[in-house]
Amino acid sequence: EQCREDGAKSMGLVKNSRPLLLAAKSVGLGFWRYDFATQKVFFSDEARFLYGLADPHALPDLESVVDCYCEADRAKVGRAIEGALQGEPNVEVRAAVPVKSGTRHVQTRFCRETGDDGTPLALVAPTLDVTNYEAAIRSYRHAALHDSLTGLPNRTMFHDHLRSILDGGAEGVALILLDLDHFK
Repeated sequence: EQCREDGAKSMGLVKNSRPLLLAAKSVGLGFWRYDFATQKVFFSDEARFLYGLADPHALPDLESVVDCYCEADRAKVGRAIEGALQGEPNVEVRAAVPVKSGTRHVQTRFCRETGDDGTPLALVAPTLDVTNYEAAIRSYRHAALHDSLTGLPNRTMFHDHLRSILDGGAEGVALILLDLDHFK
């Protein structure tokens, strides 16, 4: 009798999770999970896509997961994972992942999964594709700091750059201003 009830609950869970899985896929959300007991990593289908992984058994350990990221971001991702493993709540990181089509940008939040008694069971990492968002930010930043006609840096960028130089305590900095009347 108990098995039948558990089976019915499982079927209900599967049926109810389909819309959730479809919604997650439509927004580019996947996850991976590192099981503390087995020390193995499981990737959802969408996470495999986000990380450009074809082989379902390609990532046996956490070190291999860190290696999925661009070299420039590996230390940052490693620190985030280490923080989550040490118990920091909801550690989040944005990083680049090399894929066949170029570079994909992902945002990952690392959370510890615990049992009913509070025992840590796994590290769960929901991962969202933010590639289009990052491209839009770069485009907006470029538009804000460059002349739209010439593409040259504008006055705002000049002021920001000068401020960073002066605030950085640079020595031997000289600024020359030329005022040309009637220059065309």
